[in-house]
Amino acid sequence: MRSISNSADQAVEQVKDTASQAKGSLVELGTQIFKFMNTLRDMEIRGADRILDKVGLQRRASPFAPVLWIAAGAFVGGAAAIALAPVSGKELRKRLAQLLDQGIEEAKIIGKETEAKVEGVMHDAKSKVEDAKSKVDDAMHDAKKTATAAASNLESRIGNAMDEQKRNGPKVDQHTGR
Repeated sequence: MRSISNSADQAVEQVKDTASQAKGSLVELGTQIFKFMNTLRDMEIRGADRILDKVGLQRRASPFAPVLWIAAGAFVGGAAAIALAPVSGKELRKRLAQLLDQGIEEAKIIGKETEAKVEGVMHDAKSKVEDAKSKVDDAMHDAKKTATAAASNLESRIGNAMDEQKRNGPKVDQHTGR
């Protein structure tokens, strides 16, 4: 009876050690995920801002950012709760696998939504660039017409002045004698 009690105590200690290690691993995983997400966000912001600045646009706040943070927090909290729950190793692995599958599915959904959002933003940006190009082309056409009209008007005035000078002869200024 004593050996069964000792074996049970050893098993409990091993489960506690395993749970403690799993908890530490999950906390470390959560920390690494947050660092990775921050790095990705920073890289994406810097690259997107440079491109947007070149075309004269600016960045809008994404409505998905709070959702992603909530999802990440729920994932880390859920993983910690499962790791601390008193269950067998086999059951814990099964639950973790289910959570991982759910996380992957949620990530796919978020990825598809983000892809659609990015396509919409790209379409809007392309439309704005095309509109700006059209306005520049129109302004260039108007400027060319105005310059052509001004040049024609100037040629006409010069021609009229030359014709008048031929008819009247050279004029002499009374003060300078020229």
